[in-house]
Amino acid sequence: MNYSIFESWFGITWSSPFSENIGFGITMYVPYRSQRVLTNGSNVEYNNSDGYNKSLIMTTDYDYYNLRLLWKAGVSIKLGKVMLGLSLTTPSINLYGSGSVYALFAKSNIDTLANLPDFANNYQENLSTKFKSPISIGFGAAYYWETTVLYFSAEWFNKVNTFAILEPKPFITQSSGELNKYNLDYSLNSVFNFGFGVKQTINKNFTYYGGITTDRTAYNPNAPNPFVLSTWDIVHIRSGGEFKFHNLSITLGLSYGYSGDLLRNFDFFGLFKNDETDVIYHQIDVIFGFSYSL
Repeated sequence: MNYSIFESWFGITWSSPFSENIGFGITMYVPYRSQRVLTNGSNVEYNNSDGYNKSLIMTTDYDYYNLRLLWKAGVSIKLGKVMLGLSLTTPSINLYGSGSVYALFAKSNIDTLANLPDFANNYQENLSTKFKSPISIGFGAAYYWETTVLYFSAEWFNKVNTFAILEPKPFITQSSGELNKYNLDYSLNSVFNFGFGVKQTINKNFTYYGGITTDRTAYNPNAPNPFVLSTWDIVHIRSGGEFKFHNLSITLGLSYGYSGDLLRNFDFFGLFKNDETDVIYHQIDVIFGFSYSL
């Protein structure tokens, strides 16, 4: 399978202080999302003892883009050495989108795959799309000492009830005349993520940063779908520092993400199903930045 996904959020923000210690802001976002899920054709051909040639071809291609609208509001409060923040992100409103679907199934002399048609080919384009993101509530806190700052943040995301990203029409299987339906439903479980961080000023020329955050998946194992990319929970560990030389500031950092959870309910076209499959995930990010003050 080949997956590709791109999402950018475009927004405009208004903010204002209510007092010396309280501030408020709100942003209107228009997220743009595009995604393609391509399952490459599979060919299995050989001669059995009776001289029959067996073959299997399976190809699907789901491609779409979508625009939606949402708002994010936040408030910050300063209480002595403590800074608190609270944010609310609204559920998204679907605006516009378009997509296409393609499916090809063909088999010969394979009796064990009775759930697949002998031949089916369908392509549909200019389909309207729908995408939903849930309401979420975020919380942040920071505690300031003379040379040390401790950070904590957390965010809860509500579940997303089942909906169809694309709704292609059922099509007639060419080999049997039976009606076939696409299953492009999408849903997400509720999820809670959090993180801790520290900033330590060693001296006027060096400041250390470190943190750990969770990235738990909202994948719903009871409703598998082809559009979910990650079905495992990830932990990110980050460390770095800022070096200052006169008017020059250089930031260097390293981030490591890991997951050793088990991927459950893996389903490939209904043909192969494992209750548990070992998944090991590693991600390394290198961070570099610099600024120069005139």
